[in-house]
Amino acid sequence: MSRQRKSALWLMIVLGAFCLSVTAILVRTYFSERRAGILATAQLTELKRQLQANPKDEALKAQIRSADLHLRQRHFLNRSRFLWAGYLLLAGLIGWVASARWFVSLGEKPLPDSETLLLESLKAQPSPDPPLPSALAVGSIAAVLFLSLGYAAVFVRPAIPPTGWARSGAGQAPAAAAASLGQAQGFTQNWPCFRGPDNIGVAASGDWPTSWSVAQDHNIVWAAEVPAEGKSSPIVWGDRIFLTGGDEAQHHVLCFDRSTGRLLWDSVVKPPQGEEEIELPESTGAAASTPATDGRRVYAVFATGVLAAFDFQGKEAWVYDLGPPQSAYGFASSLMMGDNVLILQFDQGVDSKEGLSELLGFDPESGNVRWKTPRPAANSWSSPAIIRAPERVELVACADPWVIAYDPAGGQELWRAQGLKGDVAPSPTYGGGLIFVAQDGSRLMAIRPGGSGDVTKTHVVWTTDEGMPDICSPVTDGKRLFQLGASSDLTCFDAQQGKLLWKDYIDDSASASPILAGGLVYITSENGLTRILELGDALQFRGQGEVGETVHATPAFADSFIYIRGQKHLFCVGRKP
Repeated sequence: MSRQRKSALWLMIVLGAFCLSVTAILVRTYFSERRAGILATAQLTELKRQLQANPKDEALKAQIRSADLHLRQRHFLNRSRFLWAGYLLLAGLIGWVASARWFVSLGEKPLPDSETLLLESLKAQPSPDPPLPSALAVGSIAAVLFLSLGYAAVFVRPAIPPTGWARSGAGQAPAAAAASLGQAQGFTQNWPCFRGPDNIGVAASGDWPTSWSVAQDHNIVWAAEVPAEGKSSPIVWGDRIFLTGGDEAQHHVLCFDRSTGRLLWDSVVKPPQGEEEIELPESTGAAASTPATDGRRVYAVFATGVLAAFDFQGKEAWVYDLGPPQSAYGFASSLMMGDNVLILQFDQGVDSKEGLSELLGFDPESGNVRWKTPRPAANSWSSPAIIRAPERVELVACADPWVIAYDPAGGQELWRAQGLKGDVAPSPTYGGGLIFVAQDGSRLMAIRPGGSGDVTKTHVVWTTDEGMPDICSPVTDGKRLFQLGASSDLTCFDAQQGKLLWKDYIDDSASASPILAGGLVYITSENGLTRILELGDALQFRGQGEVGETVHATPAFADSFIYIRGQKHLFCVGRKP
């Protein structure tokens, strides 16, 4: 056998062993992670069962949050591992096929009789063994290095740097943030949907309180009992406050008097009969989606796929059955009011190739679908935001892997940018001419609006992976961008350049999104404590408030009053004489 053919054979053997090793490790890892996942889920279920028996056990709550975060992090890590392992296996197979073709092409040919006689005469003479060919040595070493690096890249878990403190000195308070323009004057004066006008997390100017306490009866105007359980956020219009709640069997739309907290009406929506019962995760429940209003009706969507409208007296206007959404953690996307159109981001399924996700525009008066746009996404928990840029108005929606802008009037796609991945929950925000989107396990992106087609290479201004949020949406005043990370990291960036200005940490979990009001950021933790800090070049706390019960919902800000939904009560917070 010739030296070159020996080299080809050795390369085939090494690359074949590489492919078999990656395949074996993949199979073993799959079953190992599956068994570990089953055990971890069982442990989490047991912890939740214990919490039901001891609902005030804070240590148990911390264990559940930690276990849930661990499961999510491992989920994303395994996704990345299997993806890159697939790439390595493909590369190894390509190399093996190439070396096999080389080996076949070097097959020995029959020799003429004279050459055969000469060869036999030469064989009779002893000769030293030929040295190992350089091609064989180089090829074998390269293949072994390829195998080692591939294994390390896929199956060695990267080190996670510990969370530390990086507190800076005091800074100057910025000017009050400008409120969204809204579709009409009423939208800026009220709080008509999740995170306020246009869902960007910015409140209008006002005399906002910076301290309150239920225990000390300090700046608590009233507290009203909420008769239906839910995690949706309050919305405000005129003298009314709206909430949703309920379970799989019965959904509630609640209306409170804004001055006194008195419950004005409780209208019930029942899911359509005859459909199979869906099991709703405890993390979201039946009513995690925040309602929306246009000042004439209130619109609510539930995790069973029921969308309903009521007038301000509690009379049902219409009901639309979307069908039970296929969502891993339940449905949580909130409704958005565009220019006389009700908009819902209805993402579902485990893979975008299933073609289940869509963006829907409804006629607010009749409930008929005006337009329907397919979305290349799997299930997500983000809510769309309306971006009122100088060029035009855009509706921006986030999911894995695309950030997509639509025309809110007709639902046509305007542009898309690639960069997000995983279970996307935070909503976009806008300020200083840039759109900001983020997700834990992915990255924070600043995108310039006004593009067309795929703008990934042309309109993404800057990106970072520092302090990524898991649930909470970022906020900005156009100069600085603030976000609350999955590990309770507080990070503040230069909004135009992406430079990290400061980073800190709070020892509380939060699912409510931060709100920017009067140059101050209000951060409400799940334990009911709200921290208030300046959105400046350095961290400076300005106050805090507490309501004494668990809070998952994002507070509503209207006319210098803050409305906070707790586990059992709705609180009105304002400056009292």
